[in-house]
Amino acid sequence: MIIIIEGTDRSGKSHVAAELSKITGIPRLQWDGVRNLGIKDLHNSVLAITSKLSADIILSFLKIHKEDLILERGPFCDIVYSKVFNRPCLLKQRSLEARYKDFVKLYVLLVCSEKELRRRFKRAPDKYVTADQAIEIQKEYLKFFEKSKLRKVKIFCDGMTPTQIAEKIKTELEQ
Repeated sequence: MIIIIEGTDRSGKSHVAAELSKITGIPRLQWDGVRNLGIKDLHNSVLAITSKLSADIILSFLKIHKEDLILERGPFCDIVYSKVFNRPCLLKQRSLEARYKDFVKLYVLLVCSEKELRRRFKRAPDKYVTADQAIEIQKEYLKFFEKSKLRKVKIFCDGMTPTQIAEKIKTELEQ
C-alpha cells in the first residue's frame, strides 16, 4: 500500500515525506515522473509517452514491492503539470486511479495559501517553476483532488511544521 504525497512546488512534500517516514518507519520514494525533464522545453509527444511510461513503471514497481511505501509525488502530477504547461499527456484521471486504487492507502494533498507560496518562492526560488505557475499548479491539483475517488486528505500547510503535518497524516492513517 502506498501513501501518495502531492502538492505544488514548495508545498513541503519532501520535508513532510521525510518526517512521515521517520515517525512511521515506512520507507519513502521520490518519483518525479516527467516533472524535472525540462518542463519549459519539452512540449511534445515524447513527453506524453514518457509520462505514461513513468506511471506504468511505478505501477509495475508497486506490484512487486510488498511493503508499505510513501510516494513523494505520484503519477497524478503528470496530469496536473501537463494541464498547466499545456503539453500532451496520455494519462487520464479516471483510468489512472482505477489502475492504482488497489495500491493507494491514502492520497495526501498539501496546500498553501497564495501568500505563503509566494513567500516560499521568494526565500528559495525553483529551477523549473515560478510562484505564479505554482499557484496555477495548486489550483489544478485542487480540481484533481476534488474529483478523486481515492481515500484522501487535504492539509493546509500554512503555519504548520513538517512534523505537525506528518503527525496529522499518521493520525489519518490510523483511522
